[in-house]
Amino acid sequence: MCFIQRAATLIHKEKKDYENVKRSGYYYQYAKTIVPGHGVEASSQAIGQELEIIAMGDGHYHVDEAITLKVLYDGAVLAGGALTVAVSGDNGQGLETVLGADGTAIVPLDQPGNWMFKVRHADPAKGVDDQYDEKVITSVLTVMNVH
Repeated sequence: MCFIQRAATLIHKEKKDYENVKRSGYYYQYAKTIVPGHGVEASSQAIGQELEIIAMGDGHYHVDEAITLKVLYDGAVLAGGALTVAVSGDNGQGLETVLGADGTAIVPLDQPGNWMFKVRHADPAKGVDDQYDEKVITSVLTVMNVH
């Protein structure tokens, strides 16, 4: 899919409608939020998103603890992907870490607030001839009220 912006209008077109397209993608986003609670293991279960970040644990997180995150793509671990981490009040600094071979990352929760974890994956195998070269998927997990 090609998106062309003219003035305040966004136009959706397919790749075949243009000459000399260098790259095109179909973009899809997923998001979920963990609201803290004790003894609820549901946060560590996959819900079936195409690209999914799973927080291992009970859904209740404290400062000076670490959170283990697992990333799945089409139900299998996504090894080596980049995970972006940000916390409220960090003035947009954030950090990036790389997922291990098992699709996990361990992130120290070093300050209170709302934490956001984002992963993005591009898959050329999901491209469609004459429409787009790759499917680009972003998944965001927010963990609220780390204290």
